[in-house]
Amino acid sequence: MDDTSLTTLSESPEDPFSIYQSASAVLDDHGRVVAWSEQATSLLGHRADEVLGRPLREVLVADGDEALIAEAVAACLRERGWFGLLPVRHSAGHRVYVGFRARRVQRLDSTVEWLLVGSRAEDVVQWEVDRAVLDGFFRRSRSVSRFSARTCACCG
Repeated sequence: MDDTSLTTLSESPEDPFSIYQSASAVLDDHGRVVAWSEQATSLLGHRADEVLGRPLREVLVADGDEALIAEAVAACLRERGWFGLLPVRHSAGHRVYVGFRARRVQRLDSTVEWLLVGSRAEDVVQWEVDRAVLDGFFRRSRSVSRFSARTCACCG
């Protein structure tokens, strides 16, 4: 693309990771919350002033979920990113299951941080199912089209 003009794209209203629907947070390399979005407050009930500067495990990890979170963190460190579902403690005390995308990012001073983007797990799972179904229809449509083209060429 050689066009340098601004192009604005619209997001699907069903996309749980859209800018307007997804919660986001940034963790420093010690696991402390250094950024928190309004959408994160809406999803989890915690205000920014309640979480900023605190270790994520103190605020969002429920008792009994430590091993699961540790497994996700290990995968994230190994792969430098991660996509999956985890339970998170809501400010009211109950668990909220969240679909996360985590990505390792590096600052100008070479410090490492982690960008987390999340949405309700049921929305993420439904989005993934919908995408898989559409992908299946598309692949089937393409194979039927190729088959039809070959058939017509042979019979034509």
